[in-house]
Amino acid sequence: MERYSTIICEKPDQAKKIAGPFPHKQHKGTIEIKPCETFPKGAIVVHAIGHLCEMASPGDYHEDWSESRDWSLNNLPMLPEQFKIKVTRSKAKAFQTIKKHVMDPKVEQIIAASDAHAKES
Repeated sequence: MERYSTIICEKPDQAKKIAGPFPHKQHKGTIEIKPCETFPKGAIVVHAIGHLCEMASPGDYHEDWSESRDWSLNNLPMLPEQFKIKVTRSKAKAFQTIKKHVMDPKVEQIIAASDAHAKES
């Protein structure tokens, strides 16, 4: 596959539904959309499994904030200079698959196909 599009979905079933109308082949962790009218150069559909990352725990910022220490109101507020995130251990494989296809220099466009959440007023 020369240059292609990467489509990121939130869940495996969503990836299957998006690839469904197109000629495609399922691989382990991805779905390859064959070249067609909509995707002349083809596409790869990747998916998350819910939230792939989480906030670092307080102890990851400062030893005094560790869960093994006695917490007290004197430690509050806990405001790190910069927030840290980490990949959820059980979802590392999905994260790496998405990262691989997002960072691939052959990717010419990335499509976020996540659920739209409209806020009603």
